[in-house]
Amino acid sequence: LYRLAMIPMMFTMVVAFFVIHGNDPFATKELAFVYLVVFILMYIIGPGKFAVDRWIGKALSQKAHK
Repeated sequence: LYRLAMIPMMFTMVVAFFVIHGNDPFATKELAFVYLVVFILMYIIGPGKFAVDRWIGKALSQKAHK
């Protein structure tokens, strides 16, 4: 669910960068760009081995095997 949750945040920053601050100088829209890059990197990297949904999945699979 991690990557699914990242999509609205990336979309928001794309709108902020290109639409809301489209005509502004880069210094004004820089923060939206930084957030967009961070969200894209987080989307690519993924949640990792300490993700809550991984723990839930392990608990459910162990419960199903008992």
